[in-house]
Amino acid sequence: MTEPLDVLVVGWYPSAEDPIAGRFVADQAAALAATGRVRPWAASFEPFWLHGDLSLRTRAADAWPAAVRMAAAEGRAIFPEGAFGPSGVPVVHLGAAAGRSAGAGRDNEAIHRERALQALVDGAGRHVDLIHAHVGYPEGAAAARVAARIGVPLVLTEHATFLARIFANPAHRARYAEAVRSAARVVAVGSALAAQIRAEMPHAAPKLVVIPNTVDVAAFPLQGPDDRDPDELLWVGYRREVKGTGTLLRAFARVRAARPGTVLRLVGRSTTEDEEAGWRQLAAELGITAAVHFDPPADRAGVAAAMARAGLFVHPGTRETFGIVAAEALASGMPVVATDSGGVTEVLGPDPGALGALVPHSDPAALADAILATLARRRSFDPARLRAHVESRYGAPAVAGRIADLYEEVLHEALAASSRGRAGGAPGTPDAAASPLGRAPRVPSPAVLVAFDRPALDRVLPACPAWLLRDLIVVTRGGEVAGVRETVALDPRLEPEVAALLAWSGRGGGGLRSLVRSPLAWLWRRRGRRRLDLAVRPALESAVAAGIARVNAATGRPDEPALLACLGGIDIVAALPAVGAGRARLAPGALRWLGDARWSLADASAVATGDTRDALEPAAGVEPQGPTESPA
Repeated sequence: MTEPLDVLVVGWYPSAEDPIAGRFVADQAAALAATGRVRPWAASFEPFWLHGDLSLRTRAADAWPAAVRMAAAEGRAIFPEGAFGPSGVPVVHLGAAAGRSAGAGRDNEAIHRERALQALVDGAGRHVDLIHAHVGYPEGAAAARVAARIGVPLVLTEHATFLARIFANPAHRARYAEAVRSAARVVAVGSALAAQIRAEMPHAAPKLVVIPNTVDVAAFPLQGPDDRDPDELLWVGYRREVKGTGTLLRAFARVRAARPGTVLRLVGRSTTEDEEAGWRQLAAELGITAAVHFDPPADRAGVAAAMARAGLFVHPGTRETFGIVAAEALASGMPVVATDSGGVTEVLGPDPGALGALVPHSDPAALADAILATLARRRSFDPARLRAHVESRYGAPAVAGRIADLYEEVLHEALAASSRGRAGGAPGTPDAAASPLGRAPRVPSPAVLVAFDRPALDRVLPACPAWLLRDLIVVTRGGEVAGVRETVALDPRLEPEVAALLAWSGRGGGGLRSLVRSPLAWLWRRRGRRRLDLAVRPALESAVAAGIARVNAATGRPDEPALLACLGGIDIVAALPAVGAGRARLAPGALRWLGDARWSLADASAVATGDTRDALEPAAGVEPQGPTESPA
C-alpha cells in the first residue's frame, strides 16, 4: 500500500487537565505517524455525569450525539494537536455521557461512548481505513460497534490492570467478549496480560498477539552516574495502593534509617484528596515527611528532567500490564529496582540484576534491601547498556513498524474477504477543509463553561492550568470561581432545590416495580420531581442566557453564537433552549477539549516561548474524570 493508512485511534490521551494520562497511546500514535505509513488521528473520551431523574438524564444523553455530529460537521471538533500531545497527531477530547439513561443501563459507559464516537465519525465525514481502540471496555466495546457499522476492521489493544473487575461484571464481560469477537486482532502489551485474556476468553486465542508499548527513547537524554544525585530515589505515576505507594513509603523508611541522606521524590498525584492525605499521614507516622517530596504531575520534559537527576528509579507496583515508566528510566541510563508485578518483570527481562533488581511485591523489607544494595553498586551499571536494552525492545521505530505491519496484514485479509475495493471507510471524501490534518477550528474567545454541579467543578478546576481558565465565563452556583474571567452565579436561594435536583438517582421514582410496590409513594415522588424540575430549570436556563450575554458584551458581537462547554448532563439540558434558538453552540467536549483549543490558539505565544509552567502544577489529589484505574 503506497497511500498512508487513515487510522482512528480511540483511547486515553494526555490533556491539559492530566498531561500523563494515556501517554503510551499518544507515543504510539506519534511513532506510527513518523513511519509515513499511517495517518493517525485520535479520539479520547471526556466523561460527563448525567444528572436528575431518568427523564432529564435521557434528554441530555439523547441530545448529545446531535451536538457532536454538528460540531464535527462544522469543523469545530478536531485540533491538529492536543495539549501535551505529540505534534502531527490530530485529536478530539470528545464528551461522552456517564450514567444510566433510557436505553443505557448497566453497560452505559460503552453505549454512551459508542453514540458519541458514531456521531463524530458521521459528522466529520473523514475516510477511515481502520479503528485502533486501546482498552477493551468501555473504549473497545464502543469502537467495535462503530467499526462494524462503517465497515472497517478493528484492532484492539489491552493495557488495563483491572480486567478482573471487568470480567466479574456480566454486562461488561458480555460487551468485552463482543468486542473481542469483532476485532481482527487483539494486542496485549505483555505476556501476562495475554495469558489472562486467553484464560478468560479462549475465542480470543487465534487473534491474540503481544506487542509492547512504545517508548520514546529520544525524549529521555542519557545521563551517567556522575551527573546524578546518588541519594535521590524516584517514582513517577499515580499514588495508589495498587501502584505500591504504601510499600514504597514503608521501604523508604528503612532505607532512610540505614542511609540518612536519602530522599524520595514521588511525581504524580493520587486519585482523591482523601487518598493523598492518607499517604502524607503515613509518611508522617513513619517519620520521613521531611525526606519525601510529593511532587505534582509533570509533562514529558518534566519527567525526563526528573529521570536525568535521580540516582535510582523504584517501581513498587503490585500489578502492571507493562510499566512504561520503568522502561523510560532505563532509557535515561538509570537502574531500576522493581517489584514482581507482571509487566515490569518483562521489562527487566531474564537477568534483572543487570538492570537493577527485582523483588516480590508488597514486601517493604525486601524492597528496602534491594534499594540499598543497588545504590551501593550503582557505578557498576553501564548507562548505554540500560538504554540499548530498552531501545532494541521498545524503541518507537521497531514497535511502530510491527503495528503498521499488523494494520496492513489486517486490511489485506479484509480486502481478500470483500469485493468492495479499499476496505471500508467512513462516509465522505476527505478534502483540505475536512482533513484531520487541516487547520484548527476557530474557537470564540471568551467561552462559557456551564457547571451547575459545583462540587464536581471544584474537584476538576485545580487540575487545570491557568492559561485554560483565565478566558472562561463560568455559569455555576455557590459563589465566585477563582482564576476565571467571570462568574455568573445562580441565586443562592435556589441552592436547596438545585442540590435536590442533582441528587435524583436517575430512576426518578417512576419505575414499574416502584409503581407496583407503592402506588401512592410513586405518585408523590413523580409529582415532587415534576415540581422540582419546573422550579429549577427556568432559573438554570436564565443563568445560561446571562452567560451568553456576558460573552456577547465582551466580544461586541451580539449576533454571534456563543460557545458553550458543559461539564455535566444538567448543564446540557439547561443549554438546549439557547442552542435551539441559535444563540449558542455546544462544544463537543468540556475542559479537556477547551484545553486543546487554548493550546492551539489563545495561548500559542505562551506555548511557543515555553511559558507553560502553570500547566504542570495541578493540585494533588484531584479526582480525574476518566477511568477509575490507570493501566501501566
